Amino acid sequence: MLRQLALLARSVVSGLAQGLFFKTARFGWPYTLLSAFPFFVVFVVPALLISAGTALFAVLKPLSPMETVGAALICAVAAGTGLYAIRKALGRLFFWHILSIRIFFWQHATGRRPDYEARIALFSERILTELAQWRAHPAEAPDEVMIVGHSLGAAMAVEVAARILARLGTDDRPLPRLSLVTLGSGLPFVALPKEAVGIRARIASLVYSDRIAWCDYQAPQDWLNCYGFNPIFDIGLERPAFLAHNPLIRSAGVKDRIPECDYKRLRLRPFHMHFQFLKANFRPGEYDFFEMILGRQSLLGRALRPNCRRPVAPAQDP
Repeated sequence: MLRQLALLARSVVSGLAQGLFFKTARFGWPYTLLSAFPFFVVFVVPALLISAGTALFAVLKPLSPMETVGAALICAVAAGTGLYAIRKALGRLFFWHILSIRIFFWQHATGRRPDYEARIALFSERILTELAQWRAHPAEAPDEVMIVGHSLGAAMAVEVAARILARLGTDDRPLPRLSLVTLGSGLPFVALPKEAVGIRARIASLVYSDRIAWCDYQAPQDWLNCYGFNPIFDIGLERPAFLAHNPLIRSAGVKDRIPECDYKRLRLRPFHMHFQFLKANFRPGEYDFFEMILGRQSLLGRALRPNCRRPVAPAQDP
């Protein structure tokens, strides 16, 4: 726990120094506020309690400088004990989950997760092995290989797709179509820090490649989605925008896929709304997760010309 809090402090200091709070707030202030929630609970609230407690001591009894320090230490111990006592209650508020996500984003952006890099390399090798087998046996090859990443996994999916394109190089032998789907992505949190030079380069390799179709589905109703983020314009790519091929940014149409009564119930539950990207539709629409990954239409075809299933009227009895 202490290690996590120390890493949280380092990530917050780094983010504040670079103005990342304001940069990421452009793509969804709820996500930015949620990411600030652990810092507020761990540092801001205890600081306020310590200040209030010390001031109360001073009002009740004038204190010397040493006594003021002692009162502040007593309040600090009380605040720390109280925070430890409510750790399970904080878990029910997704505190530790949000804390881990924030730390991971910072570690990944600044190259502090070699274990994660190893997992990305392993996953990339698995896909490359499959591609090699299908190239050797084209009759068994699928039409499309789709890499899908949701939320935190969107950053991993982007990294994997970039590594695969780099390994394939200029090889023009027939391959299944390559496609990349990112859903409810938090990509700005790993792409915007100044240390994330490598990540931005890999994103650029996808943006300017015509060998892969990348579709990014977003939803303004999702608190954990960086709505409006477009890497072509928002991460400072060096090449001009008119040369870009990716990503195709589409709406998940969350509000249209959920009955109004359920939408009112879910809209203030951020994690439930976040996982609507992966759930079946109540109503047919352009976005359908299962049709997208299992249907007959390619990702590019679906993004440009979606085949929406419409409800069929029941047959009338003669």
